Formats: sequence, C-alpha cells, structure tokens
Amino acid sequence: WAMTTTVLLHARNRRGLGHLMRAQNLAVAIRDGHDAMPHVHATHRPDPRLWDQSVGLTVDVERPLDDVLAEMRPDVEVHDTTLPTDGSPRWARPTVLVMRRRAAAEHRALLADPRLAHVDCIVVPHDQAEFGLPLPADLRSRTHFVGPIARRPDDSCVARIRGDAGIRRGVRLVTATVGGGGFAEQAD
Repeated sequence: WAMTTTVLLHARNRRGLGHLMRAQNLAVAIRDGHDAMPHVHATHRPDPRLWDQSVGLTVDVERPLDDVLAEMRPDVEVHDTTLPTDGSPRWARPTVLVMRRRAAAEHRALLADPRLAHVDCIVVPHDQAEFGLPLPADLRSRTHFVGPIARRPDDSCVARIRGDAGIRRGVRLVTATVGGGGFAEQAD
C-alpha cells in the first residue's frame, strides 16, 4: 500500500446500505492508514446524511464506471462482494475482492467463477469462525480475515448520536441499522 496513490472501490448498491457502508468504511481506513487516495464508485447515490463527505464518490448514472476508470487510472481496484460483470479487461492492476459470508450455493458459485483467479487479494469482513465457509488452498493464501462484522461502536460516534438525539449519559443506547436504506426516505 505504501506505493499506492489511488484506490477505486466499487459498491454495487441497490437499496441497501451494506455495500455503501463497507465501501465508505474501507475508504476511510485506507485514507487514514496509508498513503492512498480512495474513491468510491457506486450504483446509486446515498442520501448525503449517510455519506462521509470527505470520501470521494461518483455514481454510475452520472459517470459510468469505464469513464471513471479511464480518468482515474487507479492503482488498485476493490470490488465489494461481486466481480466485474461487463466483460471489460480490468486485471492489469491489483484487484481486491471483499468477500462477505453468503448462502452456501452463492459461495460455491463464486468459488467456481474463473474471474476469481485474477483477484490478487481477498478481504473478509468477518473472523474465520463467523465466516464459516470453506476456501480452497489457493484462495486461503490470498485471503485476510479482518475481524467480526459486529463491533462495539466508536466512543466519539456514540457521543455524537447521544447529542443529536438528546439522549443523556446513563441511559442505555442501542443502535440498529436495517436493510433497504441509503435513500432519503430510509435516511429519515
């Protein structure tokens, strides 16, 4: 990563927040922990209240992925849970796949995909026990488990939520996110 200057993360989001939040969290971690400039290319634009405005974002309907790739010429491409589907040759640069836990049939289909052979690094946002799916030996050597997906919130985030909602200290705070988010109606 020390030599990397530009990282393009693909988030194929529809109405859910999972892809967007993973891409945003990865972009922030890459930006804050490495000499890198992350940028997210998403299928749909999230509500601005849900997006860290310091993270670069383009949306497919406004700027197609091929245009963004041609302009940015990223040093690394990161694909969130899915591989490119348009058939364009994208394997000239290091490629990372974020592989989340999925149904067994979907997992087997991904393992059988010949494009997986071109992926240089696999990042799993789970620990091995939580992931619980078998990986062939050739993938295990390229796979990095980065910890459980359910984590305690950052103290500064909790303080901000308490302040925004007017919740005093000492009152138990439970925050849950639901699928189907990412747009204005769900953000409200």
